[in-house]
Amino acid sequence: MKKNRYYGQKGLSLIEILISFAVMAIGAFAVIGLFPSILSLNESSWQGYKAALVAQDKMEELMATNTYISTSYKYDNSKVPAGGYLRWKADTSATGVQEIRVEVKWVDQGRTKEYNLIGALSP
Repeated sequence: MKKNRYYGQKGLSLIEILISFAVMAIGAFAVIGLFPSILSLNESSWQGYKAALVAQDKMEELMATNTYISTSYKYDNSKVPAGGYLRWKADTSATGVQEIRVEVKWVDQGRTKEYNLIGALSP
């Protein structure tokens, strides 16, 4: 009859503990490595959200005036970060309906991004 070598063993050996710590450290470093990209995506998403708010505010302002809007681009760079712009114009159809286009452009992490909003204003 062969005796079981591990019979009566209590606890873990030092090698088993070191291996488990190494596995946990590798997993922790992998998770920690994701944080910079998560923060970068969060900042990019926030910039897009702010651009949408700026465009929506301008569209609401233009719609509330209910007057003729110029067919050439008008600019207002006070509400966007440096390197970007807010511009708007309207195109009038034969029926007199004005299609209003509001554009916001900005630079996010070295890339130019754009948000467009289109609405219509009837006479």
